[in-house]
Amino acid sequence: MHHTSVEQISPEGARRPAVSVIVPVFNGEAVIGRCLESLKAQTMRDMEILVVYKPGSDATLDRILAVNDPRVRVIEQNDDSGPGGARNMGLKAARGRYVGFVEADDMVDDNFYEALFRSAEAHDADVAVGEMWENGRPVTLHDGERAISGFAELMNRFVNGASFDKLFRLSTLRERGVRFSERARWEDNLFIVMTARFARSFVTVPGARYRYFPSPWSEGYRRRLERDAVTAVNEIADFARDERLSPEEVLALRGFVLRSFALSVWDDSAVYRTVKRRFGVPPRLAVRHYRKQAKRLWRDALKAVFKGVRHG
Repeated sequence: MHHTSVEQISPEGARRPAVSVIVPVFNGEAVIGRCLESLKAQTMRDMEILVVYKPGSDATLDRILAVNDPRVRVIEQNDDSGPGGARNMGLKAARGRYVGFVEADDMVDDNFYEALFRSAEAHDADVAVGEMWENGRPVTLHDGERAISGFAELMNRFVNGASFDKLFRLSTLRERGVRFSERARWEDNLFIVMTARFARSFVTVPGARYRYFPSPWSEGYRRRLERDAVTAVNEIADFARDERLSPEEVLALRGFVLRSFALSVWDDSAVYRTVKRRFGVPPRLAVRHYRKQAKRLWRDALKAVFKGVRHG
């Protein structure tokens, strides 16, 4: 196993694997071993596993180094560029024809990358899209292996802005300068929007399952997500403006934004105002937002009254 910095990427002329898988990790001692074992078990053998490790306060690195697989390379992240920066470091170091991303606390079925790779090759697609399962339940399922193209069609199809249930042609990402945001925790969303804009086609792959195990959000992290959602929405809107999208494309992108930021849009007024200003909000959703805000104000008022009674 290699332990290197991003500057020490593969030597010139080194053989390219079919697939590179990038795994960012920070304080992941309890989960990283399980994640890497699921990657070791892949039926796709022609792959490299790039673990982008940010030093923390636990034994994550020991768990990574304990994995006995020569395909694993460790890249140390020593800056504060966040999860998006970690993925960008992986993209810079990747040697594969295609690249995928796995969260450190998640797993993939044994055939996941082989199924995505074969479908991408068969359809000459820039992106292959698998199925996402959250805590053992399906989130996205495909009714067949279908090629999809066109920005509006792709935006209408996406249920979420995740990058980890997909496989991307690396040359397309590099040629078009597609990168992850390093300014906001919603780093996947801009990446997916850019990819949908520049990719020639996507292909859906039924039966290729990504196993998503979301970690509980602390109150502090939730507040950070709400703040960052404003930045992320503005980044997407700026990209759409620069690309001069058609009205149909803007409408499809708005739907994607509303789905991707649903929790923050309805629970945080700053996010709602940003979405409304940059994309507009359908009337029925505006009513829904203001109803939720009214309920929250009423609930807070009742709490204040009862608190006053108890202390009176």
